[in-house]
Amino acid sequence: MYTDSGPRGVIDRSDGFDVVSARNTARLFAMTPTPPLPPTPSLSSLPPSLSPQRQPAGAGPEGSNQMSQLFSVDKEAATGANVLELSLPDQLDDSDFDRLNEALLGLINDASRNWVVDLSRVDYMGSAMLGMMVNLRQQVKNAKGRLVLCGMSQRLTDIFRTCCMERLFTITRTKADALRMVK
Repeated sequence: MYTDSGPRGVIDRSDGFDVVSARNTARLFAMTPTPPLPPTPSLSSLPPSLSPQRQPAGAGPEGSNQMSQLFSVDKEAATGANVLELSLPDQLDDSDFDRLNEALLGLINDASRNWVVDLSRVDYMGSAMLGMMVNLRQQVKNAKGRLVLCGMSQRLTDIFRTCCMERLFTITRTKADALRMVK
């Protein structure tokens, strides 16, 4: 134990935290309780309103039920384009994201060249989902197709603008406008 006299008078340094070091930082964190993490929503807790009404597309028998809650695909007869309707929660766990990514990239490789992605049921995308959208764009581009996004909320539009992603994608307000763009 020692004391230090400074501009504020005598300071007792008996706590041992007078020197910033890795050891003292570790001691400080060991003494500080960590707050519990908030629970992440599971796919089974999604409200039924987020579940697509059309024929679901999935990633095999084990993931098809969960994947059907995240997206559906329809073929537009007039244009021949595929319409991918996403219904995503704000957060996806790693395994659900990986299954979704594999399923969507598999669909792009197996289907027609032109795609409309309806984002009217998506309010937020984190960096992983934004990266997946760039990967989808690249897959469609490699197949000499067109990808048009539609139905974006104001929040999602702001996210795309913040990341300068509106430069990469053709974005329309409505699905009808998007279908006209892929003709």
